[in-house]
Amino acid sequence: MAISPGTWKVSGTREVYSDALPRENCVIAEVLDGSDEDATLIATAPNLLAALKELVHYDEGSSEQGSYGYEVLRRCKSAIAKAEGRSQ
Repeated sequence: MAISPGTWKVSGTREVYSDALPRENCVIAEVLDGSDEDATLIATAPNLLAALKELVHYDEGSSEQGSYGYEVLRRCKSAIAKAEGRSQ
């Protein structure tokens, strides 16, 4: 699954769009029933995914099974898999 390029931003109408593509052609999401925070969360998704991937790569192998760190790492991997459209 490819993520739209560029930084995702929120317009005043709660449309989430990529600043790397012509806006009229690339509305990623439109929050119709929700808050500005919902639109901001969607716009931040690519950054959150990148941070999780970096964390997993950095912490890989340093947490022992059964530890709190291991459980957090497992949940991060699960979230990454879900975001990429695959199951874990």
